Amino acid sequence: MDFLGKKIVFVNPPDLVKGPIMEILADEEVEVYILMNHLKVPEIAAKYPDTIFFLNIDAAQSEEEWQIFIEKMNSQIPGIQLGVMSFKITDQQQMQYYLLDLGISCGFIQLKQGTKAAADMMMKVLRANEVKGRRKYLRYQCSEEDRVSLNFSLSDLQIDGTILDISSVGMSCLLSAHQGIVKNQLIRDMQLRLRASIANTDAILMGTRVIEGEQTIYVFLFKADDPVKMKEKVRSFIFTASQKSFNREFSL
Repeated sequence: MDFLGKKIVFVNPPDLVKGPIMEILADEEVEVYILMNHLKVPEIAAKYPDTIFFLNIDAAQSEEEWQIFIEKMNSQIPGIQLGVMSFKITDQQQMQYYLLDLGISCGFIQLKQGTKAAADMMMKVLRANEVKGRRKYLRYQCSEEDRVSLNFSLSDLQIDGTILDISSVGMSCLLSAHQGIVKNQLIRDMQLRLRASIANTDAILMGTRVIEGEQTIYVFLFKADDPVKMKEKVRSFIFTASQKSFNREFSL
């Protein structure tokens, strides 16, 4: 099983998927992306073979062209994981054609049944494919261009920091000054700047480790008054930053 989990790519998703369904999957700590160019599927599958692609067969090309595309993907990339989503197709026989004759391995998602039923069906497929690997929370490695930082006051000292990686429950970071911070200490009113968003939280120092003989990495657990709101802000940042990085990686 892949320790880091798998990428889920929605190809030409309709608004129902882009909005509410992707939010539900993000709450489940699933790594989701949007792809508006189906011709990039082989390139992404070559680099990340475990990726699951959900194709919206109502958009971008005719149903017949989608069927040809699916056959081509299955023959060119044995083992590719494809699912199909559609508002238009509700006929059982038509759905069976995709599942049995075309060999779609990740389900036929009927979007007409609404947000909850479609999201439940997707989660069923994703759990069966162990998409989260062994990780519980989606963790994002920050880069300089993500413009993420933190600050808090300790005694009369203003401490700034750089976030190295972050999940909805905690983060690791470098700090500008660190005298007097001890393990299990509660830091009040820490402010995180996540691109355009600001999140305030209390945080507990869970531990430290030294890298390259000199730099100390600090690992904090968030203790927000409103954990739901805090998690939403972090997940929203992770999705936006990951999508930007994904777009750059595949020249989208």
